[in-house]
Amino acid sequence: MNRNQTIIIDFSAETLIVSINSAVFRSNVSTNDFFLKSAKAFKDLKKELTSYKIKGHRVIYSLPVRFLAHQAIPLPLEAPEQEKLKLISIELDRTNFTNNFHLERLENTSRLVAGERICDFLLIAPQKKVLDTCNAFSKSAGLKLFKFSSSLYLFTPGTRNDTVSAFIENDHREIVYWNDRKPVALSNLAATDDPVNDINRFVDIYQNQLEGKALNIESIEVFGSTVNDYSFGNMTYRVNPHSQYLDVLAGELPRVETFPDLAAKVKLPSEPYKFDTPNVSYLASIVCFALVILIGAFTFLQGYSLDKKYKVFKSKVSKYENLIDKKKKVKKNLIDLEKEKDFFYSITRRRVPWNDILGDLSRVSPKGLWIERMSAAKSNLIIVGKAESVEDVSQFSVNLNYNSKFFKDAQLTGSRDFIDGELVFKEYQITMKLKSPEESLDAEAKTDANPKTGEEAEKKPPEPKPTIPKLSN
Repeated sequence: MNRNQTIIIDFSAETLIVSINSAVFRSNVSTNDFFLKSAKAFKDLKKELTSYKIKGHRVIYSLPVRFLAHQAIPLPLEAPEQEKLKLISIELDRTNFTNNFHLERLENTSRLVAGERICDFLLIAPQKKVLDTCNAFSKSAGLKLFKFSSSLYLFTPGTRNDTVSAFIENDHREIVYWNDRKPVALSNLAATDDPVNDINRFVDIYQNQLEGKALNIESIEVFGSTVNDYSFGNMTYRVNPHSQYLDVLAGELPRVETFPDLAAKVKLPSEPYKFDTPNVSYLASIVCFALVILIGAFTFLQGYSLDKKYKVFKSKVSKYENLIDKKKKVKKNLIDLEKEKDFFYSITRRRVPWNDILGDLSRVSPKGLWIERMSAAKSNLIIVGKAESVEDVSQFSVNLNYNSKFFKDAQLTGSRDFIDGELVFKEYQITMKLKSPEESLDAEAKTDANPKTGEEAEKKPPEPKPTIPKLSN
């Protein structure tokens, strides 16, 4: 066969998928065994390649999200390319990254900081253990490494709008957030019994990282052989399930050759020297040693006496020891100051009283309304639930704004009809903020002076009454 053929080995399924010349083979080698029981897996895979008469000269490794390392680094857009590389070198997580990675510019994170345009750049690369194991197999099988790519690019959405791709596996969830057809956020979550909650948790976490920018999610694409076993009726966004996605992946696998190389060599400047205590001590030792050699050579040439050489050497060593002692004292002072700052900061912090908050929610909730899901981040809360009528939802929003001890700025951000047999409920989503400690104390004083139950608050809402935005079902 042609020695210039390219083999593609994909790790997305439970067993490896191998492709060459558009032909796809389902290997018997377990994906987990390839990394955990490498010796036997390498032997079995080489036997399979031989039985298929595959003698490809080059190999491409196609990795799912769970085998990728990723890091977002903010960079100034107007800075020269060399300056950006210096900043990447400083911020790079050397524990998970080498100098081999792919860089994606995340346009939806562009922002002004102190008058300078900043944008996040996403670094994607194979995890170090994955990289080393695949390189070991290439050497063992006599294959030349062509590139590392990812099967996630096979599922790039056709629209430029925000889209979420969720891969539902038995023990984990691989989730990708797309913007303008580029992956901008990746996550590999441990699976729970509720994939809907897993996906919503990822979306909420990413929303909180966008500094107030609203997501514009068009749909959520859910992939997995068991997706039909779950109900996605509680999702706020439109869900498109794909239970046969592995067949699609196998059919499209040859396209992986055209995707970015996630292990491309990037020429970064040398990592900045860290002036911490061990390095300063080491540097001081080198300087002292160099001084000893120089002083010894100079005194030898000049005929200095051994006594004078000893005195000069002792003086220099003492000087650098004093410098090291001073640095240790400065470092100790910095630690003490940091502890003092944390102490004063802890005094000013207010822990949110969740037992009181939940009691307050119950007090201001109309009888015909209930809460199904609540997520919290900083001072923001998002509540999702159902009600018997739109009036109950309206009353709940009014009560949160005017009768609650802890909440303010409540806004109805989503509403639609939910049909359960012959019953029709109103499904809603409300976003609100927690009041400051002072505002909570004022509200509590007013409530103590003129207490209102949830039923009384429901009967006498304050004016003016906000209007409810009507959204299509």
